[in-house]
Amino acid sequence: MTTEDRIKRLMPHELTTKLFEEMANLRLRKTGLDIVLEQINARFPKDKYSAFAYGLWRIKELEEENYKKVSRRTGGPRKLIFFTGGQT
Repeated sequence: MTTEDRIKRLMPHELTTKLFEEMANLRLRKTGLDIVLEQINARFPKDKYSAFAYGLWRIKELEEENYKKVSRRTGGPRKLIFFTGGQT
């Protein structure tokens, strides 16, 4: 196996391991009604997991907002009337 093929094969496993390490480096802290993720060990770089989770949350919010706009334009459920061509 060439070096490039080996890198392509092992990269998903490496990235998953890094993600688990970053997730393990987080601690939940409640501040009033908010929940904050803070780092346990400053030795690891700033965590990407919280940025990823925030990105997913923001995408969900935008999709829900777009869905509400589209559903308001249509005016709710459609009322369809079917006409027959008559008797032949």
